[in-house]
Amino acid sequence: MKPIVTMETLKGRDREIGRNSVDTQDFESLRTGRFWNIYKLGLSYFLRYYLYVRFQIIPRQKARRKAEYPLNLVVEPTNRCDLNCIFCARQIMRRKQGDMTLSMFRSVIEDLSERRCLPYMMHMHFLGEPLLNPDLPKMIRMAKDAGISIVRCNTNGTYLNTVEKCRELLDSGVDILTVVVEPTEKIQAETRINSDLSLVERNLLRLKRLRKGRRPTLIGETLALKGITSHADLESGFDRWRRIFDLYDVIPAGTWGGQVKDYDLMPQPKECCREIWTNSVVLWNGDVTSCWNDTDGRFVMGNVKDESLVDIWNNNEYENLRNIHRREEYSRVPLCEQCIQVR
Repeated sequence: MKPIVTMETLKGRDREIGRNSVDTQDFESLRTGRFWNIYKLGLSYFLRYYLYVRFQIIPRQKARRKAEYPLNLVVEPTNRCDLNCIFCARQIMRRKQGDMTLSMFRSVIEDLSERRCLPYMMHMHFLGEPLLNPDLPKMIRMAKDAGISIVRCNTNGTYLNTVEKCRELLDSGVDILTVVVEPTEKIQAETRINSDLSLVERNLLRLKRLRKGRRPTLIGETLALKGITSHADLESGFDRWRRIFDLYDVIPAGTWGGQVKDYDLMPQPKECCREIWTNSVVLWNGDVTSCWNDTDGRFVMGNVKDESLVDIWNNNEYENLRNIHRREEYSRVPLCEQCIQVR
């Protein structure tokens, strides 16, 4: 687990580079695996999430021991997007763009349900803007009806621009909706090309009015970008966004395994790979890849159109990759060798 990033640690870094320090609350990121604020999702979710992380995820990752099936499943509804963010791996993506079909998603859910191998958490997002797939609300409802405990979705907020779209998403049963925003219009315009922060804010206020206390829990995230985001900006973001989101966190910018420019204000210590033991990714065309950083699907282990996700998870290709990591022979896998998070 990554160390907690706090305002105090960032103030120290801020003094080093000559920026103004701020005095505001500590922040901790839910997306990087921490659960200090998960109680806001409700006591039942807190208990289940704690048990899930404490006794299922962490022990397997530390021991480099795979789960019987993916406990965290990432599904890519689409890899299309209306924005061109400077820190996003879509800028280097070369694979074909498209949307996952509802029938393919249904087949995956039905197979996992029949095998009693439903993941605890499903992330309806990889590359792209999920709301560009018109079947997204149906997919989320299908996953919830099947019994998946937590279904999360990320969005840039641009397409929550009508009452109808907001209601469709609310009625889908999604548990957590994460919206990544910047603290100011200037930073949003510079880093999230084609985005309008004021529009996103209006869309979120519309969604919150329609939600009326129901789920999803709304989580806002701001990336602390080295060379771009100052502490004055972060303070402004806290003041602006805490009134809208149920949880608002500032998180370090990732590098997609060293594939894009490093904007991380607080470089993290390297650790063993966490992905291949408990997590898996299904791309929009059905390809299954082993890593959240495999933006181009270079290490495809199989395709759900041809075989079960559970069989792919346990096949020889997947196990060979895990053995490479057990022996720390990262040079044999180009993506792993260049990953700045794994050693």
